[in-house]
Order: sequence, then structure tokens, then C-alpha cells
Amino acid sequence: MTLTRRTKIFVIGGVAAVALAATAAVFGSQSIEVASWLAGIGSLAATVVALISTREGSPAADTSPVEVPTLAPAPPEIVAVPTLPPVSAQVADDTAAQVIVPAGAWTPQLERHGVSEGLLRGEAAGGLSTALAPLDDFLAQSLPLVRVEIRTAYRPRTVHAGSVDQFWTVLLVDSILNDGGIGLKRWLLRETDLILRAERQHVPRLTEVWEWLFATHLAATADEPADGVMATLVTEAVRQSGDDHKRLYPIFDFLIGIARDDPATLRLIRDALTRHDEVLREGGGSPAVLKRIQLLLGRLGVAVGPAPFRPKLVEFAPDITCPYPFQAMQAPLTVGDVDTILRRSGRVDAALPHVLAQDNTDGTAFGGLWRELADILGSLSRSSGGDEWRWDIPTVAEWVTLAGCVDQPYPWGHDRPTALHANLKFDRGSRLSPVRTYVAGRSPAGIYDCCGGVHEIVRELPHDSFDTDQLFEGAFRLAGGSYLSPPHGVTGQRFRHLSPRDRGTRKSCVGLRLIAYREADEARRWEALRTYRLSRQGPPPARTPTQRHATPANRTRGGVR
Repeated sequence: MTLTRRTKIFVIGGVAAVALAATAAVFGSQSIEVASWLAGIGSLAATVVALISTREGSPAADTSPVEVPTLAPAPPEIVAVPTLPPVSAQVADDTAAQVIVPAGAWTPQLERHGVSEGLLRGEAAGGLSTALAPLDDFLAQSLPLVRVEIRTAYRPRTVHAGSVDQFWTVLLVDSILNDGGIGLKRWLLRETDLILRAERQHVPRLTEVWEWLFATHLAATADEPADGVMATLVTEAVRQSGDDHKRLYPIFDFLIGIARDDPATLRLIRDALTRHDEVLREGGGSPAVLKRIQLLLGRLGVAVGPAPFRPKLVEFAPDITCPYPFQAMQAPLTVGDVDTILRRSGRVDAALPHVLAQDNTDGTAFGGLWRELADILGSLSRSSGGDEWRWDIPTVAEWVTLAGCVDQPYPWGHDRPTALHANLKFDRGSRLSPVRTYVAGRSPAGIYDCCGGVHEIVRELPHDSFDTDQLFEGAFRLAGGSYLSPPHGVTGQRFRHLSPRDRGTRKSCVGLRLIAYREADEARRWEALRTYRLSRQGPPPARTPTQRHATPANRTRGGVR
């Protein structure tokens, strides 16, 4: 009589169970630990036999997945069982029973409605599907005494599962990645978005799934072509978020945290966000979403590592106000810019505008501000080539030119500022926000943040050193207003004096924007500044006939007789 494979397994399993039980009884009087271990293995054998008896067909082969009915996935197969027990209950990996589970055989069960959603939220597989319950129970009773390995369908390999949660994590991730299209990847991003925004209690489990997905598969794909898995996920995350900042920021903040130790992936995320930022700007994106993109880009800049200081510059040709060429930064210096210039470690608020220190530890009102300003300017290198360019802060003439305010009160025209134009004190909740946020407030040349944000310090006189507060106060002005300025008091043609009265406990709101000019234009630059200052003063008011004929002899304290 020829025995089928199924019958052989029944016989072997039954004999093993009886033999191990008998051996356990014999050893019981000698070693409780050994008896307990043998009884456990006997229970495992009985469990495997019970699992096999629920199927009408052979188990999955240990070389490749076989065709299996959707309602009855292939059970695990015991590949090796030790002949002798170890001397203690601690079972070594090389002597443990080994079970191999083909992941692809269970994918149809995971694709049933509610199953993957539950696994992503940490629910027990047995409670999600009756078809998964026997396997889930087997894992719960067998791990870690049995070595359970999963043969993945995506980029086939064998993965050791050390816990029940890890087992289902591997199967879930494998089913997502082995999907031939984009559907399951989009599903994962949608569910991630939902959990991050509305189901925060499931974030720890979500993090476990993404960390496995990243560490096992995605970290190695960051440098692949645009159709790589990581690039696809990032692109889809951008597409799903669109211009909704309440969706975009949480998911990318989450992804940055997952990839925090992988510079290649962080660069990929940064490049994708930069492209999305440019698209939104072309369409007039809202300040809310642009603000959050800038915050994310600032964090990514710190995480990726230091880079040379290469600000976006806008060129200005000679005109009647500034009869020489110069270049201006598109936005004020940020915290990240200054950290790069001064070679300091990056900070998380890298996207915010830098504010100058105003400490008065030396007894002066502006000594600290001048020292930091001089330190920043002194740390910038000059350009090489035929024309040597120097960095500086703008003169008042250069500032009205770059702001587009020579002939109009605001960079965008004559309309009064709104919350779409500038970061001003429209309400009591005003606060410092990232640069390049207010697209509607750009100047005709594309310069950002000339109104609101931080006051920009500009030159009123061509001095290079200051012995007293009075000299410093006279040589500089503040332009553009800040987030603490009421909107009705700010225009691009009005410059404030620096005053020690602004100090006290009030946080500094003075920033700076850099310009570059040719050394050969130094004298022309100061002459243009003097000319512009005189034009701002205007002609003296006309005197009345009585005032024209008044002399010191007939003037009185109260007026003219």
C-alpha cells in the first residue's frame, strides 16, 4: 500500500506527539525544565497536525509558493525538528524547530476589506479574519520557541520573524510592495494620512510598519531612478496632499522622522518638496501651505548636512536711483543661512528669518547688534573673477529699488496690505514665520518679504565703525516693518530710526537682507545714497511775507510782530 504525503505527515506528527509526551513523563522526575520543553514541542506537533487536517491538499513547498485556494491559505511547513532537547528551556536558533511561511500564499487574505486596515492599526489578525485565526494562534503559541521564517514574494528572500507583530508587519509590507501597480501604495499613504490626522493612538504601530518598510526596502532605493519605490511614495504623498497644509505637513514630518538617518532619502524628499514648492508658487499658493513647506525644507537642510551659502539672487540693472548694477537676495537671511555663514551647527528653526542680537552687556544700546552684523559680513567671502563683488546690507536707495517702492508705497502696488500680502500685526496672534511665504507680496522683480516679517537694517550713511550709539543710530535705518508692526503704519517708502527705547524685554525683530555690488562702484554707490537722501528731504516749505522780512531784532518768542 502506498501512503500519501498527507498520511505520512499525519503518522509522523502523531507518533512525534505521543513519543514526546512519553519522554516528557520519563524526564519529568529528573528535570522539570526538560519535561516542559518536550511537552511544548509535543503540543507544536499536535497543532501542526490540526492545521493540516483543516486543509484538503498538500502544504506549500519549501522552494516556491504554490497555487492555493483563496479561502484556505497554505499552512506553514516544519522543515526541521531537533532530535535531542537542549539542557535548558532556552532554545538556541540552530536547534529550534523551523517553520517557513510563503508570504504570497496569504496575500489574498490580507487584501480582504478591513484586514490590512486592522493590521496597520495593531489589531490581532485572528480577530480580523477567521481564515487567519489558526495561523495567528499557532504563532502566539509557538514564538519564540519555534523559528518562524517568511519567504517574501517581493524581491524573494527569507526573513526571520521574532514576534507575532513582526510576522504580520512583514506580510503586510510584502503584500503592498508586491502589488504590480500603484494602488496599494496609495492606500498606504491614505491610511497613514488618516491615522496621523485623526487616529493618533495608532501612530506607534504605524511607525513600526513604516520603519520596517523603510529599513528593509526603501532606504536602498533613494538613489534609484525616478520610478524607484521611495521616489514613487514621495511623489504620491505630494500629489495627495496638494495645497492642503493640514495633510502635507504631518505626513512629510512623519517621513522625515522615519528617514532621519539616511541622507540619500532625505535629499530625495527635499528635492520633491522643492519642486512642489515651485509649482505652488507659480499658481499663487497660499501662505499657509508655503509656510509649512519652508519649515520642512529648513528641517531637511539641517538633517542632510551643511551646504555652501548660495542664496537666490536677483540682478538689478543701473537706473536713475542706483546708477550701477547690483544683486539682492530674494529673501532675508534665515537662521539656516547664518548658521552656514558662521559655520555653526544647524537648528530646527532654519527656515525662519534670522534676527540680530540686541544685547547691551557692554553698556551700549547697539553694540551687540553691530558686532553680530560685522561678524556676518566679515565671514562672507568675496567673489573671484574679473569683477570683485562685495557683500553688504542695502543702502536706503538700493532697498527701495529692490522692493519696487521707488514710485509706489508697497512692493505689489498701491493697495493696502492684507494677510495674503505680508506678515504684519493684523491681530494679537502675529508671530515670526518662514521667509518666501507671501507670494502676493512679491515685488515686480520677484523679491519676497519687503513688507512685514522682520525689519531690515539698511544704511543711511557710509560709515564702517561706530564709537557711540548716536553714530550707529544715525548711520542705519529700519525698512519694511515687522510681524509686530500694525499694517496702517508700514510702507516701503518709510524708514524707521533705531531707538534704544525699542529694547527692554521685547524680542528682537530686526533682520537683514544682503546685496552684492562691485568694488569698482564703491564711490558711485555712496554718491547715489547721498542723492537719494537729499531727494527724500524735499524742498523747504515756502515762507510767508511776514517771515521773509522778519529779523532777529523784531522776532519774539511767541511769533512775528
